Amino acid sequence: MPDPGVIEVNAEPMTLKELKTRKPMLKKFVFDSFKEAGLEPQLFAGAGHMHLSSPKLFSDALFFRNFIVDFFNHPGLATGALNDDKTNSIAFAALPERNKKIFREIIADFDKDLPNLKKKDEPAAVRELASRILNEAYDVRGKDDPVFNKAFQGWDSRPDKNHALNIRNVFDSYVDGKAQTLEIRCIRPEASEEAVVALAALFQNRLSLIEKLKAPIAVGALALPANPQEVLEDFHRYVTGAGLNFEDYKGFVMPWWQAPGDEWDRFLPRVRAPLPCTKAVRELLGK
Repeated sequence: MPDPGVIEVNAEPMTLKELKTRKPMLKKFVFDSFKEAGLEPQLFAGAGHMHLSSPKLFSDALFFRNFIVDFFNHPGLATGALNDDKTNSIAFAALPERNKKIFREIIADFDKDLPNLKKKDEPAAVRELASRILNEAYDVRGKDDPVFNKAFQGWDSRPDKNHALNIRNVFDSYVDGKAQTLEIRCIRPEASEEAVVALAALFQNRLSLIEKLKAPIAVGALALPANPQEVLEDFHRYVTGAGLNFEDYKGFVMPWWQAPGDEWDRFLPRVRAPLPCTKAVRELLGK
C-alpha cells in the first residue's frame, strides 16, 4: 500500500518456517517484479519494519518484560547496526535521561509484583507494563526530543510509535481488535528476500533465548554507543547470543562501517579505531 515516499508491502502472519518456504514467492512478486517496474529498496528511504508475535510472549509476564529490557540493553541495533533513524525509530538510549529514569522505575515496580503474579493475571500485567511504557517512558516532550520537534515543527510530543521498538499494538489489540505484536521499526529497507528471512531468524532466535530465562534481566546502562566500534560489538553480542553466525549479519550495518578483508575482525578483540569505509562507499559519499 502507498505510504509517504514508499510502496509498503505487508504480509499475513507466518512462522519463520513458513517464511523460508515462501522465499521464492517473495523474490518473484516483490523484489524482482518491483525491480522490473523501476522500484528497488533504497539505503535509507523507507524502512523494513518487522512485527513479532507469539501467544506466550503476551501471556508470560517475565518473558515479555525480559524481551523489552533485552532490546533496550542493545542500543546498537537502532544506532547503526540495523538503522540509525532518530525521527522514525529512535533508540531508547537516545531519549532524555528523564525517560530512562522513568523506565527504570516502571521495571522496578513491575519486578516487585512479578513473584506474586498468578498465571491468569499475567496477560493483564503485560498490558499494564506496555501501557506504562507507552504513556510514561515514551512520553517525550517536543522541546526535549533529540530530533523530532526539529523535523516536525509544532509537535507537542513524539508519537509513541516512532521508537525503535513500537509496543502500541500490545495495548491497542485489546482496545480495537488489532493484532497483538511488537514492532521492530529500526530496520533499513531489506535488500532481498534473504535479508527478510535473516532478520526474522535473528528475532525468532532471540525470542527463543529469552523465553528460557527464569529470572529478570537487569536493566543496563541504557547509554548510547560512543562510536561505531561499540555499535558493532553490541550487534555482535546480540547476534551470536542468539546462536547465529555474525558473518551472515555483517551486511546489515551502516554501509560506511563495512570494510573489506579481515577488517571486520578488528572489533572482536576490543579495538577503538573505527572501521574504514570501503572504496565503493567513499565514492558514493563523494570522499
